[in-house]
Amino acid sequence: MSHVTYPRRELLSSIELSNVTGFDRRHIPRKAARGEIPDARRTKGGCHWEFPMTHNLRAWICFYRLRHSLLRKRRSWPEDQTLKAWGTKWRYALETFDFFKTGPHGLVADCEELGVFSLGPDTTWEAVEAAVLKLGIIPREDWRALSRRGRKSAP
Repeated sequence: MSHVTYPRRELLSSIELSNVTGFDRRHIPRKAARGEIPDARRTKGGCHWEFPMTHNLRAWICFYRLRHSLLRKRRSWPEDQTLKAWGTKWRYALETFDFFKTGPHGLVADCEELGVFSLGPDTTWEAVEAAVLKLGIIPREDWRALSRRGRKSAP
């Protein structure tokens, strides 16, 4: 599973989603049936699942790709801290994306072999994944509070 490339298709099958996330192909339908995959829906025949590439699904993919990447290797202390801060809820990826999108404008993240990404209004899911994975950049509790205050005071 390579990082920082997201499918360009608008609709993914269970197998395509498993290839992107690193889950076993048999886990995807089970997770979808339990409601654990955002925006999952049954195909017209009702036998299979399909996954529209929504903002929520991109967050879910980003979250699990990062978790799987960090869990499957011998981690350094900073990587352990990243994993701990990232938590176990995929919606944190949405919060991280929003923070990067509205927060530090003009910040450039050099993520080594994954590429150089700009954060701010042009933030992509690829940039979020690379910044968290390679640099350990994650919004801390105090950053999130500051970001929320800044949005309230904006016109």
